[in-house]
Amino acid sequence: SQWLQDPNITIPLIVLSMTWGSFGSTAILYLADLQSVNTDLYEAVEIDGGGTGTDAWEIQISGAGIPVALMSIPLKYMHTSVETLAIPNSVTWIGDGVFSGCTSLKNITIPESVTKIQFGAFIGCTSLEKIVVAEGNPVYDSREGCNAIIETATNILVAGCKTTVIPNSVTEIGWNAFSNCTSLDSIAIPESVTTIGGFSGCTSLTSITIPESVTKINRHTFKGCTALKSVTIPESVTEIGDGAFRDCNALESIVLPESLKIIKEYAFGSCASLKSITIPKLVTKN
Repeated sequence: SQWLQDPNITIPLIVLSMTWGSFGSTAILYLADLQSVNTDLYEAVEIDGGGTGTDAWEIQISGAGIPVALMSIPLKYMHTSVETLAIPNSVTWIGDGVFSGCTSLKNITIPESVTKIQFGAFIGCTSLEKIVVAEGNPVYDSREGCNAIIETATNILVAGCKTTVIPNSVTEIGWNAFSNCTSLDSIAIPESVTTIGGFSGCTSLTSITIPESVTKINRHTFKGCTALKSVTIPESVTEIGDGAFRDCNALESIVLPESLKIIKEYAFGSCASLKSITIPKLVTKN
């Protein structure tokens, strides 16, 4: 039959049949997960109409906490009014942006069971002031009471907050570690750190001193730090990543070290107050 040879007909039919075939098992998994939700919370959502940013999936970890059957937290569905959260030992993975914009969240405890935390899990948690990782966790720690999550094997700081004190053992400040932490006005970076990133959107940060141990400033590291006026870049730095200082509107001047070899695109893009900049002789790529 000729219709079988027409891709405009056969391709949609194949997609439809595959989708329909997997729909039943997916629906069963979703329904099973919903069985663990406190039914009192449904009424709360019905009353306020989800006006607080809550929907049928978000209520799973609001108020009464996370259902013990939940093995991972892959999506953003955290109720923004929760202040303290102790994640149960059933959770093994926390996805990117799960707690993004939880402006009331103050305290969080990461259990032993969590072995994967994606960068950016706590973006915009402006009230967060205490982060604790259970001592038995095989992948992460919060050493020396630092109020941060550190990947033990690599010494990368995965997530921090306004009260974080970076330990001298940390070698890298990870992607989105402090992003959109608008309450962060200052932080000391120790000499152990060689790569920095993750301060984008820290609108209260006015100045920062980068230690001489740092060789690379990652992409978007200080993007959108609109109050940043002063930055000291040491001679050890050889690379500045894409958009590293983009949209730093208050930045008036910056001295680039002679050691610098690579400046990526838009590193200083839209810096409205920056009148001029001198590119070092060794820079071969920009």
